[in-house]
Amino acid sequence: MLPLSLKNTTNAANTARFCVLNGLILVLVACLAGCESSSAKNADVTPPTSPLGGNEALKAAMELQDAGGGRQAGLGRGGSMEPLYDENSVLVISPIDFMDLERGMHVAYRNSQGKMVVHELIQRDGNGWIARGLGNDSQDRDRVTVYNLVGVVYGAFFATN
Repeated sequence: MLPLSLKNTTNAANTARFCVLNGLILVLVACLAGCESSSAKNADVTPPTSPLGGNEALKAAMELQDAGGGRQAGLGRGGSMEPLYDENSVLVISPIDFMDLERGMHVAYRNSQGKMVVHELIQRDGNGWIARGLGNDSQDRDRVTVYNLVGVVYGAFFATN
């Protein structure tokens, strides 16, 4: 996951568009701030999503992150979760208790190399949760455990440009 930054707008048209968009984002944040990711309750439903331009996706994710609850926003990397998430995705991860995890949730964890991984929970065994990327043929080598769990995907925003 990468730190987020935004491009400043300078002309009046962009400023007006930004203000309108900011208002819409605040409405979106207000709607999502009290909700859990739908994947957290139902493995057959994907996390809430919204197609936006690049800067708007970053801004929306940052607003959701800043709304509280210990959420973290970051840019998607790699293709292991395609077609659901790709390199144009901005994900918001929310903390979750390990005991609340369920099959089908999309979670973030740190693998044995210290890299952040976002994959789907497949099955629990005696060593933790087995996870796998949607685009992968095989399961992850590392288990998701109470010690490496970062959180669950709370929201996803997609840059359209």
